Amino acid sequence: MRKPLLAAFITALVSGYTSEVKLINLDNGATLIGSRNLRHRSIQLKLPSGEMLDGHYVPLKSSTIGSESVFSQGHMATMPWLTSDHSFREYARLVGKNGKFLEIVFSSEWPGHGTGFAKTNDGGDYEVIL
Repeated sequence: MRKPLLAAFITALVSGYTSEVKLINLDNGATLIGSRNLRHRSIQLKLPSGEMLDGHYVPLKSSTIGSESVFSQGHMATMPWLTSDHSFREYARLVGKNGKFLEIVFSSEWPGHGTGFAKTNDGGDYEVIL
């Protein structure tokens, strides 16, 4: 019994912990499904067009988001959950090969479940569920 459990634990350590990321379009309810690797701090997502977006997430600080960000227009003030003392605050910029990008800000609890908000460079707004 201990050997299978130990093998599963070692496999999890080597491969990294991957969890689902769900984005729900706020205009039409369409859902996008992606994955997040907690070990590598990365997110990958496939758009309906087939374009793959991927990138890494970093701690969210005022210096993290530059003036070219889709969030630079004052959207941060409308997200009160980002100020929660018990949550992690993260930022990711996912980029595709065809010029599309998506930015995510999120808050997560251990073991990685949480919520957030995402915007695309073409104006799409999404609720994020981790």
